[in-house]
Amino acid sequence: MKKTSIILVMFLANISQNFAQFYNKGAQIVVQNGIALKIDGDFYNEINSNFKNDSKVIIKGNVTNNQTMEAPSTGLWEFSGSSSQNIQGNSPLFVFDIKFDNIEGFELNNSIKIFGQANFANGLVNTFYSSPLVFGPNGTIPAPPADASHVVGPVVKEGTAPFIFPVGNTDKFQPVLAEFTQNANGLLANYVAGDAGPGNFTNGGTDAIPLNSYNSGEYWDILPVNEGITSAFITLFWNGYNDASPTDLGFRRVAHKVGTNWLNEGSTGTTGDISAGTVRSNLINTWSPFTLGFVQSAPLPLSLLNFTAKKAFSGNQLSWQTANEVGTSHFEIEKSDNGKSFEKIGQIKANGGPSENAKYEFLDTQTNPKAWDFYRLKMIDLGGKYSFSKIISIKNNNTNSSIKLYPNPAISELNIENMEGNSVEVININGQKKIYNALKKNEIQSSIDVSDLPKGLYFLKAGNEVGKFLKQ
Repeated sequence: MKKTSIILVMFLANISQNFAQFYNKGAQIVVQNGIALKIDGDFYNEINSNFKNDSKVIIKGNVTNNQTMEAPSTGLWEFSGSSSQNIQGNSPLFVFDIKFDNIEGFELNNSIKIFGQANFANGLVNTFYSSPLVFGPNGTIPAPPADASHVVGPVVKEGTAPFIFPVGNTDKFQPVLAEFTQNANGLLANYVAGDAGPGNFTNGGTDAIPLNSYNSGEYWDILPVNEGITSAFITLFWNGYNDASPTDLGFRRVAHKVGTNWLNEGSTGTTGDISAGTVRSNLINTWSPFTLGFVQSAPLPLSLLNFTAKKAFSGNQLSWQTANEVGTSHFEIEKSDNGKSFEKIGQIKANGGPSENAKYEFLDTQTNPKAWDFYRLKMIDLGGKYSFSKIISIKNNNTNSSIKLYPNPAISELNIENMEGNSVEVININGQKKIYNALKKNEIQSSIDVSDLPKGLYFLKAGNEVGKFLKQ
């Protein structure tokens, strides 16, 4: 039997058409200019159907698209439900302009491809590697996304126009910028709040100087689509969320993990300061995880043998010992109440030499009676170059902390008794911070999973309480 096509063309101007649910099975539907098609329920576009939006479609329910769509040249799709909206089906949903405006968020189990503009007004857009949000060659984002509305999961960009990927996690918008010189099949970017894993610091990157550390608090998974040839300059952003570091701007680089090695992809420019800014890479054409890296371009010619703190009658007594001081100018003593933000509290002139050990002491009389004190040394040579010591800490005698951590050392699960609030900050000895949401076990005990942390000493902060634990 010959199949008959049903053609339904909406052509009325300046009229809104309301539907409780919209189901297209075999029809050809065009929403013409001037029409506002409002769907209070779900939208279905089945196979062998055609739906073309030349005006405006407002959807408050879920969307199922099973038909290959034509690339649009106009029209707005507005998703503005009051409960989470799901986009699904066997074929990507093609839109020109789109507005995400639902505080309850969206889940893409089927890709949406944007040919015009995307407006992130309200709600998080959850995507997956099998169903990313795709921007066509001319796809743009006219207004910056925000913490309350961005993509949690992979985003793909086609074409060679510079593009800021609107990615982040459920708490924070954490973008990454690509400036393309070539982009065959598209570039995918996804933000991960976690550690891309330890590796060797080698000299195989676009900058020959090896890194000496990397940010273990976050990374961006950046990959070409279908292994297409892609080259671009990558700009990473930091804002103090998962990237705390005392490192000077001049030592910041784009770090790139290849196999078991961390490579230095250079810095063609930095902006901002250590609390918020950007670093831009050299031209990159190999892909894998990227994060902020650090390099000490000219290590100071001295050895710091030890650096300790102990309680004294009138404050905290700091002591350190050096060897092989060559051209060393002085030491600046820096202090913090959180292991992250430091300020100078004193200075001592260097007095050692190439063949002798030198001992130094500094008394801090302005201790915090209800918390930990953190210290580090800034070691400066005659030419102005400097490096930092490790961070040390001391718990004051009259600290009345009720927080308890166990087992200590911890392997995977760390139990916390008498914690304040529902989340904690875990800070390593370099001042890098991770935020954990604690699992409540009973009235006094909660726990966090620290299996992803590298071995070492950590400080845990819950409200105004601070504890210390060792990760094995």
